Formats: sequence, C-alpha cells, structure tokens
Amino acid sequence: MTLIILKMKSVGVFVYGDIGRSPRMQNHALELSKEYKVYFMGYFESSPKSSVLENENIKLVDIQISWLGLFRKISFYLYALVRVLIQIVQILYLLGWKYRGL
Repeated sequence: MTLIILKMKSVGVFVYGDIGRSPRMQNHALELSKEYKVYFMGYFESSPKSSVLENENIKLVDIQISWLGLFRKISFYLYALVRVLIQIVQILYLLGWKYRGL
C-alpha cells in the first residue's frame, strides 16, 4: 500500500483596502481556494462574505494601520509620507518574507 501525501500549494491575495468591501477580490480568493491554500491579506474594517470566513483553505491576514492615525493629527504631509513608507514595508514583509514559499 502506497501513501501519497500532497502538499497543497499556497497563494496570496493582497487587497490594500477593506476586505469586506472588495467583492471581486473575495471571489478571486474563493476560486483560488478550490486548488490552493489562500492567504487573503487586507484591512478588516467590515466583514467579508460568510463563504470566505467559513472556507478552511482561506486564511485571513489583517494589516494593522489603526495606529497610523496619530500622525494625521500632527500634519497631513507627515501622515501621507509615513503611510506610504509603512505600506511599502508591509507589502515587502508580507509578500516577500512572511508568506513567501508557504
């Protein structure tokens, strides 16, 4: 008797916005989850579809930026500069390091 173990490949779906307000990206994640383990990354400001939440092949990854609002109170230009830099670092970290090759 031969036991074959297949490692499920993974993909990342990255939304730089609210996951719940991205129905097209939710549909992409659902379709990809039929063949892959999906890391669905974005903001959790509103809840995604129940089919996304209940799917065992989709792992939701929250991108934390709520603390960034502190810079907005100081200066809009400082806030915009810091936000862009933080977004670049987050994208490089999540897609280039943390979830690379999973």
